[in-house]
Amino acid sequence: MATETAGGAEGPPLDRGPLSTRVVSDRGEFAAMARDWNALLTASESDVPFLTHQWLSAWLDIYGRDVGLFVVLAEDAAGLAGIVPLYVQRRPTLAGEATVLRFLGDRDCGADFLGVILRPDREAETAAALAGHLARDQAWHVLVLDHADARSRSFTLFSEGLRSAGVKASRAFGNVCPHMSLPDSFTAFLDLPDCVFKRIIAKDAARFWKKHRMRYAPGFAAEEFDPVLNRLFETHVQRFMRRDGHDTLGDARRQAFYRAVALLFHEQGWLKLTAMEVEGTLEAVDFGFLYHGAYYSLQGGISRAGLALKAGNIQTFSLLGDIAGTAREFHYLRGEELYKYQWGCESLMTVRLSAFRGWPGRAFGLARAARGAVKTVKRAIRPKRES
Repeated sequence: MATETAGGAEGPPLDRGPLSTRVVSDRGEFAAMARDWNALLTASESDVPFLTHQWLSAWLDIYGRDVGLFVVLAEDAAGLAGIVPLYVQRRPTLAGEATVLRFLGDRDCGADFLGVILRPDREAETAAALAGHLARDQAWHVLVLDHADARSRSFTLFSEGLRSAGVKASRAFGNVCPHMSLPDSFTAFLDLPDCVFKRIIAKDAARFWKKHRMRYAPGFAAEEFDPVLNRLFETHVQRFMRRDGHDTLGDARRQAFYRAVALLFHEQGWLKLTAMEVEGTLEAVDFGFLYHGAYYSLQGGISRAGLALKAGNIQTFSLLGDIAGTAREFHYLRGEELYKYQWGCESLMTVRLSAFRGWPGRAFGLARAARGAVKTVKRAIRPKRES
C-alpha cells in the first residue's frame, strides 16, 4: 500500500520529521514487529496487557484465522509513532457486502481497555494522521471500535481526529469494569475506610485455614498450567452452565486461547495464575496478569465446595497481600458483581465508537441494532445465574 505523508507541524524540541502512515496486512510483517510494538506500548498511556503483541498474536492465531490484518501505523524519523490495531472482515447485508474494521482482540476473549497506541512526544499529531488515513480510505463501510478505555486520552484524540476528517462516528458506553487503587502496603489497604468487609474475610481466613487445610498457591510452573487451567474451566462451567448447555469457558477455542496466553505471558513474567487449595484439592483458581504495576483478573473459577468455605474471597485476600507493594492498581474487568465493590472497587467504563458509510454500512448498522434489541429481550427473560 502506498505511504501517505502528513504535513509537518511544529514538533517537540527534537524534530522527528514528518509523519507517514501505512497499513500492515501481512502476518509475517506483523510478527516481526513484536519488539517495536511492545516498546511503543510501554511508553504510551495505553499500556495494558490486552494491547501487547503477545495477546494480539495469540488472538489472531486462535480467533483470527478468517480475518484480514489492517494495522494502521504512523512512523517518523525516530521510528514507530502510533498504531491503530485493526482487522478487516467482509459481511453480507441486504445492501451488499460490507467491509468491516474492528479492533484486534475485540471478541471472545474477555479483553477490555483496547485502544490506539501513541508515542507521548506527538500524540495529537499522530492521532490526527492515523485518523486521516482511515478517513481517506474509501474501501470500508463499517468501523466498530469496541471495549476502548473511556479514560483514554489517545482514544479521545483519535476519535476527534476521525470527526475532524469527516467521519460521522457515534460513541456509546460499553462495559462496567470495577477497579481499585492500592496503597503501598497490605496493612494500609486493610486500614482503608471501607475496611469492614476485609476484616470479615480476614476472620474467615483465620477460622477456615487450619480447619480445612487451606493453602494459597501464588503461582505455578509452566508444566503445571494445563491441570490448573483445566480446573478453572471445570469449576466455571459447573457453576455457570446455562440451560442451553453453553458457558464461555466450555468453548474449546477459548480454552486454547487461554493456554496460549498463559505460556506467552509466563515467558514475559506477566502471568499471575493463582489458586486456593482446600483439603488437597484446588477449589478456586484466578487467571490474571501482573503487568507493569497493575493486576488484571481475567477469569476466576470456584467450585461449590469452595463457595461454601468462601475460598474465592480468601484467595483474593491472599492475592492482595501477595501483590501488595508491587501492584498499584487492581482491575476486575467487566462485570458489576457486588463482591467486587465490597473490596472497595469503583467503576471504570469502556466505550464503543461506531461509524457506518454507504448503503452496506447503513444496512449493517440497522441489522446490528436489531440483534442488540433481541439480545436485550433474551437477557431480560433468562433465568438468573446461581450466586
